[in-house]
Amino acid sequence: MEAGVAQVDKGMAVTAEVEQSIRDILDATLNTTHLVNDITRTIGEQSLASNEIAHQVETIARMSESNSQIIGTTATTTDQLSAMADQLSRSVDRFRL
Repeated sequence: MEAGVAQVDKGMAVTAEVEQSIRDILDATLNTTHLVNDITRTIGEQSLASNEIAHQVETIARMSESNSQIIGTTATTTDQLSAMADQLSRSVDRFRL
Protein backbone atom coordinates (compact mmCIF):
# COMPACT_ATOMS: atom_id res chain seq x y z
CA MET A 1 0.00 0.00 0.00
CA GLU A 2 2.85 2.37 0.77
CA ALA A 3 4.19 1.78 -2.74
CA GLY A 4 0.80 2.78 -4.17
CA VAL A 5 0.70 5.95 -2.07
CA ALA A 6 4.25 6.79 -3.15
CA GLN A 7 3.29 6.31 -6.78
CA VAL A 8 0.23 8.50 -6.34
CA ASP A 9 2.36 11.18 -4.65
CA LYS A 10 4.90 10.93 -7.47
CA GLY A 11 2.11 11.12 -10.06
CA MET A 12 0.67 14.20 -8.37
CA ALA A 13 4.10 15.85 -8.33
CA VAL A 14 4.54 15.13 -12.05
CA THR A 15 1.03 16.44 -12.70
CA ALA A 16 1.85 19.65 -10.80
CA GLU A 17 5.05 20.06 -12.88
CA VAL A 18 3.11 19.49 -16.10
CA GLU A 19 0.47 21.98 -14.98
CA GLN A 20 3.16 24.59 -14.24
CA SER A 21 4.82 23.92 -17.61
CA ILE A 22 1.49 24.37 -19.38
CA ARG A 23 0.93 27.67 -17.52
CA ASP A 24 4.44 28.82 -18.48
CA ILE A 25 3.72 27.94 -22.13
CA LEU A 26 0.40 29.81 -21.96
CA ASP A 27 2.09 32.89 -20.47
CA ALA A 28 4.79 32.80 -23.17
CA THR A 29 2.10 32.43 -25.85
CA LEU A 30 0.18 35.42 -24.48
CA ASN A 31 3.35 37.52 -24.35
CA THR A 32 4.18 36.53 -27.91
CA THR A 33 0.65 37.43 -29.01
CA HIS A 34 0.99 40.87 -27.41
CA LEU A 35 4.33 41.39 -29.14
CA VAL A 36 2.91 40.34 -32.51
CA ASN A 37 -0.03 42.72 -32.00
CA ASP A 38 2.37 45.55 -31.14
CA ILE A 39 4.44 44.81 -34.24
CA THR A 40 1.31 44.72 -36.40
CA ARG A 41 0.14 48.08 -35.01
CA THR A 42 3.58 49.62 -35.54
CA ILE A 43 3.73 48.36 -39.12
CA GLY A 44 0.29 49.88 -39.74
CA GLU A 45 1.46 53.23 -38.35
CA GLN A 46 4.60 53.10 -40.50
CA SER A 47 2.48 52.33 -43.54
CA LEU A 48 0.29 55.36 -42.89
CA ALA A 49 3.36 57.54 -42.40
CA SER A 50 4.91 56.21 -45.62
CA ASN A 51 1.72 56.97 -47.54
CA GLU A 52 1.66 60.51 -46.15
CA ILE A 53 5.31 61.02 -47.10
CA ALA A 54 4.62 59.74 -50.62
CA HIS A 55 1.69 62.15 -50.91
CA GLN A 56 3.85 65.06 -49.75
CA VAL A 57 6.62 64.13 -52.20
CA GLU A 58 4.05 64.11 -55.01
CA THR A 59 2.86 67.56 -53.92
CA ILE A 60 6.42 68.86 -53.89
CA ALA A 61 7.03 67.37 -57.35
CA ARG A 62 3.92 69.12 -58.72
CA MET A 63 5.00 72.39 -57.13
CA SER A 64 8.49 72.02 -58.60
CA GLU A 65 7.04 71.39 -62.04
CA SER A 66 4.82 74.46 -61.70
CA ASN A 67 7.79 76.55 -60.55
CA SER A 68 9.80 75.31 -63.51
CA GLN A 69 7.04 76.38 -65.90
CA ILE A 70 6.80 79.78 -64.22
CA ILE A 71 10.57 80.23 -64.48
CA GLY A 72 10.38 79.38 -68.18
CA THR A 73 7.60 81.90 -68.68
CA THR A 74 9.54 84.51 -66.71
CA ALA A 75 12.64 83.92 -68.83
CA THR A 76 10.61 84.32 -72.04
CA THR A 77 9.00 87.50 -70.71
CA THR A 78 12.42 88.84 -69.69
CA ASP A 79 13.75 88.17 -73.19
CA GLN A 80 10.74 89.95 -74.68
CA LEU A 81 11.20 92.93 -72.35
CA SER A 82 14.87 93.10 -73.23
CA ALA A 83 14.03 93.12 -76.95
CA MET A 84 11.44 95.83 -76.36
CA ALA A 85 13.96 97.88 -74.35
CA ASP A 86 16.45 97.58 -77.23
CA GLN A 87 13.80 98.66 -79.70
CA LEU A 88 12.78 101.58 -77.48
CA SER A 89 16.41 102.60 -77.10
CA ARG A 90 16.84 102.62 -80.92
CA SER A 91 13.67 104.67 -81.26
CA VAL A 92 14.93 107.21 -78.71
CA ASP A 93 18.28 107.34 -80.50
CA ARG A 94 16.48 108.45 -83.70
CA PHE A 95 15.06 111.48 -81.89
CA ARG A 96 18.51 112.48 -80.62
CA LEU A 97 19.82 113.02 -84.12
